[in-house]
Amino acid sequence: MAKKKPKKENSERWLLTYSDLITLLMIFFVVMYSMSNVDSKKYEELAGSLSNSLGILQGGVGMSNANAAGTDSSIPFHQTISASQEIQTKLKDYLETHDLTEQVSLHVEPQGLTLSFDDNILFDSGKADIQSAYKKNLLEICDILKTFTNDVVVEGHTDNLPIHTSQFSSNWELASIRAINVVHLFIDEGKLPASKLSAISYGEYRPIASNDTPEGRAKNRRIDIILLSSTFYEESQASK
Repeated sequence: MAKKKPKKENSERWLLTYSDLITLLMIFFVVMYSMSNVDSKKYEELAGSLSNSLGILQGGVGMSNANAAGTDSSIPFHQTISASQEIQTKLKDYLETHDLTEQVSLHVEPQGLTLSFDDNILFDSGKADIQSAYKKNLLEICDILKTFTNDVVVEGHTDNLPIHTSQFSSNWELASIRAINVVHLFIDEGKLPASKLSAISYGEYRPIASNDTPEGRAKNRRIDIILLSSTFYEESQASK
C-alpha cells in the first residue's frame, strides 16, 4: 500500500489575515471620517441656532447693532467692528471726555468688560445713596450699555473696616444696597431692561489691594459694573 504524500503547508495564508486587517482599517477610517463630518455639521447647526436665539451674529455683533448698521448714522454692516471692540472704544472715549479716568477704570476680565468706580465719587462714606452729581454720568454710561445685548452685573465691594449702624449691620449690607441702588437707577431712569441686570454684594471679601493701608482700602471700596461676555477676554488676549 502506497504511503500518502503529506500536504504541503500553504505559506500564503497570512495574506488572508493581512487583507482582513486592511479591510477593517479602511472601514474604521471611513466610519471616523463620516462621524467627523456629522459632528461638524451638528456643531454648525447648533451654533447657528444659539446665535439666532441669543441675538448674536458672527463676529460678536448683536442683532440690535446689525439692524442699526443699515441706518445712515452707522457704518455699513460688512465694516462693523466686533461689539467688544466697539463698546470698549465708546466707554474709553466717554471716560476721557468727562475726565473720569482717575476715578473710573476700564479693564477686561474673564467674565467680561468691567467699569470699576471708586466708591467716593458715587457715595458718601458709610452711605448707599448715589450722589446726585454723578447720577448723570451713570445714566449716560447706561445709555452706552443698553445698545448691546449683553447682561450687566453690578457688584458692591468694601474695605475690611467694620460697619454697624442702624441701617447697615455689616459690610455685606452696605455693599449690597449700593449695588442695588445702581441697578434701580439703570432700570427706573436709564430704562435698561431689568431682565438684563443683577446685583451682587461681596462686602470686604474680594479685595484688589491690601487693606493694611488707607490707599489699599480706598481701592477696595468700589462698585464694579460688568458687561458679561467671554468675547472681551478672548479678544484682549489675542491682541497681546
